[in-house]
Amino acid sequence: MDKKFEHEIKEYWANRYNCNPEDIAQGRTIVNSIDHLEGSKKVYISYLDDCSLVAVDPLYLNKVKSLIEESSISRAILVGDLKEFFGKDNVFIFTPGYVTYLIPENFSLGTLDKKFNIRQLDKKDNQYLEILNGACTKRELEYAFVEIDHPVIFGCFYEDQLVAVASFIFWGDHIVDIGVLTHPEYRGKGLGKTVVGALCKWGIDNDKILQYRFEITNIGSGKIAESLGFTKYIKEEEVEILVL
Repeated sequence: MDKKFEHEIKEYWANRYNCNPEDIAQGRTIVNSIDHLEGSKKVYISYLDDCSLVAVDPLYLNKVKSLIEESSISRAILVGDLKEFFGKDNVFIFTPGYVTYLIPENFSLGTLDKKFNIRQLDKKDNQYLEILNGACTKRELEYAFVEIDHPVIFGCFYEDQLVAVASFIFWGDHIVDIGVLTHPEYRGKGLGKTVVGALCKWGIDNDKILQYRFEITNIGSGKIAESLGFTKYIKEEEVEILVL
């Protein structure tokens, strides 16, 4: 990965967790409260290099810090440690996920069946996106988070039907976070990879840092990332504490 891009990625994640990039390099646990988590009872841990970046509901900040200080753990903490701290029945662990980044020289797009057509979309195409959305579940729409007014959006058509779509939003100045949605009847045909690939090509041509996230259990989404040349960079875990 380009050193400039790698520095910007670490700087972004340091800012996200209210710390400095130099802190991450020390390979330790960094715990900070995040205002927008107030009242959520949530704890987020992102593993970057040998560092655990921990964001907590402000109500839990002192408790989590004191538990870490009182423990004999010399390494960066893991989500399993929170179960030990609070008791396994008092911690709900959500499905973990990976944050991946595309190294441009590893990018591999492949070919598309000629019966499908890929093009960049604009607001006039919202009617097609609404029909695609109507074929998907609320959970799928929330997970994909693809909107017609996102900075860049590409669609894959079969005749006049939009069957797959990918867009991105900015995380910082140059990092772009990708979402993808495929019509249920057209999954397993490689269309998700192709439409994300078109978005990636645009990003590479415009010097963007391409970020793709997926839950560990979402095998299909993980295969899209791997097949296009994305590299796992961060593992993220989300925890809800059921007691104060």
